[in-house]
Amino acid sequence: MSCGVGGFTREQDVEITDVDDAGTGKTFKVFYNISTTAANCTCKLFESKSLLCRHILWVYSGKGVRSITKIYILSRWTKNALISDRNVVDDNDFVNSNQTNLSKVWSEFHETVSLLKTAPDVHVEELSRHLVQFREKNCPQAEPLTKDQEMEMLLGCSACLTLRFFLPPNQTIRAVEKD
Repeated sequence: MSCGVGGFTREQDVEITDVDDAGTGKTFKVFYNISTTAANCTCKLFESKSLLCRHILWVYSGKGVRSITKIYILSRWTKNALISDRNVVDDNDFVNSNQTNLSKVWSEFHETVSLLKTAPDVHVEELSRHLVQFREKNCPQAEPLTKDQEMEMLLGCSACLTLRFFLPPNQTIRAVEKD
C-alpha cells in the first residue's frame, strides 16, 4: 500500500496518525483506540461505503493487529447473507423452500459451532449427542451427503454440471516480405 506516516500524536487512549496517501496525494488522520482497537479515518470510506480504507488497514498493520474489530464486520459479509427467504422455484436464480430451510440450518449450525470453541467440553458433547439422537430418530436410512451435495445445500443453489472452456481463435502468423 502506498501510505506513509506524516505525523503521530497521542491523546489519552487514542493514537492519531497522519497517513500520507501517495496514491491520492492527500493526508488523512486515522484515530486508533488502543483499548478497543477501533479506528476511524477522515476519508470516511467505512461510513459512506461500509468498507475499511487502506489508511486504517495500514495503521492496523503497523500496530500488529491481526483480526478486524467486529464493528467492521457487517452481516452482508458473513455466511448469513446467503440466506434467502424467497420460495420461488427456478433452476438458476432462486432456491426452493427446502433448500432455503437447509441453508438456514447450516448457518445456525456453523454459528453455534463457532461459539462453542470457547465453551466447556460438556456443551460440545451435548450438541453432538442431540445431533446423533435427531439423526437416528428422523433419518435412520439416509445416506451421507457427497461433498458436492453439501456445498449445494450450504450455498442454496445447484452446481453447474457442464463446464465449457473457451479457447482463443487460431491465429496464423504471416511473414511480411520487405522490399
